[in-house]
Amino acid sequence: MKWNVKKTGYLFLLVLTAAVNGCSQDRQGENDTLSEVLPLTWFSDVSFWHPPEDWDCSEDTVQGVLTQKTGLTFEMEIPPEDAETKLSWMLANGELPDIISITDEKMIDKLTASGEVWRMDEFLETYDPDSHLLKDFPGDIKEGLTERDGGWYALPSHLSSEDNRARYAEISTFYQELQKYHENNAVIINEQLMEASGITLEELKTETGFVQALQKVKSMGLSVNGKPVIPLLYDGNAYQESSLPFLQMNFGAVPVNDERHYQDILRDPNYKHALHFMNRTIREGYADMKQLTMDNSEIKKLFSEERVFAFIGNIANTGYDSSLCWISPGAIYSDTGASPVYGKNFRNLGWIQTFISKENPYPGETAKFLSYVTSEEGLMLLFYGIEGKDYTLDAAGKAIRAENGEKREETGLNIYWPFVNTDWSYTVMPEPDPDTRSGKSQIMTKNAGSAYVLDERTEMYDASLVNLSDKYLDFTDGEEETRENLEAYKKKLTAQIVTAPDEESVEALYREMLDTMDGMGLPDIEKKTDQKMQECSQRMQGDACNGE
Repeated sequence: MKWNVKKTGYLFLLVLTAAVNGCSQDRQGENDTLSEVLPLTWFSDVSFWHPPEDWDCSEDTVQGVLTQKTGLTFEMEIPPEDAETKLSWMLANGELPDIISITDEKMIDKLTASGEVWRMDEFLETYDPDSHLLKDFPGDIKEGLTERDGGWYALPSHLSSEDNRARYAEISTFYQELQKYHENNAVIINEQLMEASGITLEELKTETGFVQALQKVKSMGLSVNGKPVIPLLYDGNAYQESSLPFLQMNFGAVPVNDERHYQDILRDPNYKHALHFMNRTIREGYADMKQLTMDNSEIKKLFSEERVFAFIGNIANTGYDSSLCWISPGAIYSDTGASPVYGKNFRNLGWIQTFISKENPYPGETAKFLSYVTSEEGLMLLFYGIEGKDYTLDAAGKAIRAENGEKREETGLNIYWPFVNTDWSYTVMPEPDPDTRSGKSQIMTKNAGSAYVLDERTEMYDASLVNLSDKYLDFTDGEEETRENLEAYKKKLTAQIVTAPDEESVEALYREMLDTMDGMGLPDIEKKTDQKMQECSQRMQGDACNGE
């Protein structure tokens, strides 16, 4: 998006000045000094991503070093909701932001089909032909992106693949296991409160035992710093993307029937069982229904008060640290006897996908920015900060964070998620020292996040064939509208089900949801999805069909 000073006038100048603190200072480049900075807009649909609102060019900040290296500053736009609607409007009206970092698959498809964003290879060849990305971007990920989008348009975050790992030195067994088995959606327990309640981890391994533990915690009336202990916390307004999916897989729900044909996962009786479980925990007062409307900052605040006994959801959203010990029972075994399942997508195309608008007014600087932040030097800056201030290197070249080096997000440190390179990150981490705060936190995160996948009863399957890309599914505009309507209705009814007043209401609402969605066209969507899944299975075992 181009800045139009005439259109926004003096107000624009005031806002821009406030948004780039200290950026009137000279920018020190490699061999020159420039007196100007170049402002760009950066849009994301990741509502719980909170980089600093004001760009600070001070020399002791990550943002300041980025500006010194590239000349760029950024005004962030991250809508708290309906980001896809807003971005669609911007696309339709020719007002795309300069950089776009999104996760929504439908919006990704719209962008790549619009002709309004650059193909990444063409962009770099034109504006930074010496970029390392043209030489070492992992081929297997590029191939997958090309199959999904019809070309290499996106720069994905959280890079992890065989070709990407080949770029770096071999990592330790600890990080190999973390890489292979870690899952953010999990159940974690506050060990101190567990011991104070006289509860063992083994008791939490079964559905009945878990509920009984929640009952015990509630009845004991425990408090921390004068505030009552929360027996169970769900993942706020993100519960349908994290808490409920965890419960569904925990209780054995899969999106295929006994004949191995695709069906919407809501048809699986184990899905309904997950709804009943969540409803019961809310109905019996172990989790407050108000949790389901909390934003991520509110969830983090509750965690910081150290009074949450159990959490189910995305543990990366909690902000927990090693001031407390969080452990996990792994899976909570269903009273129905169904085995917990884990769908692993073995072809990973990352999480946040970053695109560059063709209306970006500073393409040369933007290309060099991308090349820099994805280089090893840039990654060290983004995720470890300034050497000597935020971290030091040990004799083996591993990064040791300073105590303040974990708490400087306001400077831009460790917050620019669109450029996370998971495989690289493991190569610079020292083997965790359990006697240090950071080491203890790493061990705790690995153990808590891996417990479910490593549980002896968890059955893992390749989810590639049931997570087909929209481009491969090739729905018509009418079918796509049907899918969107189904998803919106399902989300609405799910909220009613998990907060229903009794079990009979859960059953009635669940049946209503199925019947209504069938009437809205769900069987036709399932039939087409199954046809594509069977075709893909027979043709390539998922290799060229998986889009996420």
